[in-house]
Amino acid sequence: DENELKEKVWQRLESLRRHYLLFRHLPDKELRRGRLIDAVSFYESMVLATLMRLLRMRYDPHRFDWSQRYLSFHLPRDVYDKLEPLYFVQDSTDLNTKYQHCREWIEAELAWWRERED
Repeated sequence: DENELKEKVWQRLESLRRHYLLFRHLPDKELRRGRLIDAVSFYESMVLATLMRLLRMRYDPHRFDWSQRYLSFHLPRDVYDKLEPLYFVQDSTDLNTKYQHCREWIEAELAWWRERED
């Protein structure tokens, strides 16, 4: 049922948006405290996971709840190629760069969804 699917996607979107707004600062906070493991953990769970879910919802709505599984098959190649390197963090400088990139991309994705709210 396409209408039911749309409703579920929009509900998930609102949940993701609220979650992101509450917790997006945590990787930066832990980086500034010098706690790289905590920063990476928050980056992966609070920021990168939000981005991945937004992309999944946009490009693969029928499997929006599949998490990271089969992204290489279900995202456009250029999107996947841009996303993949964000999963591999070398050090605190690299983490900060990728964290900032994710935040910008998330903001762009949220804007894309806002344009379709009506």
